[in-house]
Amino acid sequence: MLVFIPMNKIDQYKNLWIEKYRPKKLDDLVLDSKLRNDILKWGEAGEIPHLLFYGNAGGGKSTLAKVIVNEVLDCQYLYINGSEQSGVDVVRGLIIDFAERKSIDGKLKVVIIDECEGMSSVGSGSGSSAQQAMRNVMEEHSHLARFILTSNYLNKIIDPIESRCIAYHIVPPMKGFILRCIEVLDAEKVEYRKPEIISYVKQYYPDLRKAVNAIQRDTLDGKLVITKKKVEHKKIVVDLFKHILQKKDTHALRTLMIENGSKFSNDYRELLSDMFNYVETCNVTDDVKRNYLIELSSGLHKHEMVADKEINAYATLLRMY
Repeated sequence: MLVFIPMNKIDQYKNLWIEKYRPKKLDDLVLDSKLRNDILKWGEAGEIPHLLFYGNAGGGKSTLAKVIVNEVLDCQYLYINGSEQSGVDVVRGLIIDFAERKSIDGKLKVVIIDECEGMSSVGSGSGSSAQQAMRNVMEEHSHLARFILTSNYLNKIIDPIESRCIAYHIVPPMKGFILRCIEVLDAEKVEYRKPEIISYVKQYYPDLRKAVNAIQRDTLDGKLVITKKKVEHKKIVVDLFKHILQKKDTHALRTLMIENGSKFSNDYRELLSDMFNYVETCNVTDDVKRNYLIELSSGLHKHEMVADKEINAYATLLRMY
């Protein structure tokens, strides 16, 4: 079910589908059943734990946070974009001032810090970082306020902050992802061919925002025009895979991965995911491809549980030799 925004908002967003169809209610979010059930329980209890939503851009982290405060809890909240308000003074001033005061209606208040990885995580020498300052606030004022943090890069959130939160990896289920795109097409009365739409939408998974923008971009005169485009893969992913196929020195493999960390933002989940998508398109035998994909899938699963993400990624690539 899609949410239709009131007329005064429709005029504002009529040419921007991603805003026009942005979910406003829990029922409209594309979520896995476990997280949805947890949210319903929080709604019944009237409170939430400190939460950390992480995952790829466009997966719905920020939208989910706003739905929780506006619909599920219907509470007072403070919204901060960590990329724009990133200093320790924001914590010591704005956040503490909000968190230490009781709400007007007696309910818990919520602090949403979007893109929390943008807040400083290392002190300057003369003082603590913003993330370090936050950990005390989260404990001292938890009887009045809870925190919802979102991040594209879990490895950029310091351990003391992560340990104070229940973390959820926000990845929309593939089926719901595809159905949401089809709902947008139907709502806009766009003609499309059903045999093509699934493969077209999948190329943007899990970035739902990118998928909806692509649909709008490729709609011409009421029809979805799908052209075959070559998928561009990160050069580092291609280089690593060639290294594995040619069975080059394993130490050199790790060096190659670490030295090129900036090309995938040192996000080893992203690296393994990109490698999985690349291998799926490669011209290797079915048996080899199947084994590679199984190892990469296993590495992605272990990524959630291990302390050292880089070692896990390296070990995953080693198992592909």
